[in-house]
Amino acid sequence: MATTTLKPNADTVATGSWSSSGASYYTEVDEGIGSTDDGTTRVRSQSDDVGTLFLELENTPANFGTATSVDITIRLTRSTNKGDHKQLSVRIYQSDRSTAITASSTVTVSAGYATQTVSPSITGA
Repeated sequence: MATTTLKPNADTVATGSWSSSGASYYTEVDEGIGSTDDGTTRVRSQSDDVGTLFLELENTPANFGTATSVDITIRLTRSTNKGDHKQLSVRIYQSDRSTAITASSTVTVSAGYATQTVSPSITGA
């Protein structure tokens, strides 16, 4: 079975206390976890109540059939001592930003940098 990797290619909506080290959020998302540059590119929140950030993904290839599974790889850090851990919920939506394609998954880090891959179930669409 073929694997297709879809990378962020546009910002769509950001609400809450998000900030970016660059002009756009999606450009600060490293394209490969193995080549991260933690010190210079990042998307972050200064608050526990971050709000919502939608990043558009590349279009699927013309010959794309049906997705049987999804993996989302996230690298995050907790950089302060405010609380015991940092959590980020991830989910893939259709372009309407309301129809979920996957279930929500939560990534948690308690200290320093952590890379985690979650495999949410496909819910439809």
